[in-house]
Amino acid sequence: MPCGSRGYDAGKKINGRKGLIVTDTLGRLVTVWVLAASWQDRDGAKGALLATYAATPIRHVFADSGFAGRLVDWARDLLRTTVEIVRKPAD
Repeated sequence: MPCGSRGYDAGKKINGRKGLIVTDTLGRLVTVWVLAASWQDRDGAKGALLATYAATPIRHVFADSGFAGRLVDWARDLLRTTVEIVRKPAD
């Protein structure tokens, strides 16, 4: 991998890369998206969702709260894909 694909994530205090994965409901791998650690998860998720949209008929995606915000609207409007944010239980 090229040197430019590495970055620093100040929130997690790590150097390197991060990966986003999309699996189906059985846990089978659909898409892997690797990017520099300096990218925000929401920004990297756009690439992963685009790759998933092109490869499969998956149109409902579950994501954690790190992906909330404009990504949900972007996926709905551009990809006609529902991104459902799953939150941790209060207890």
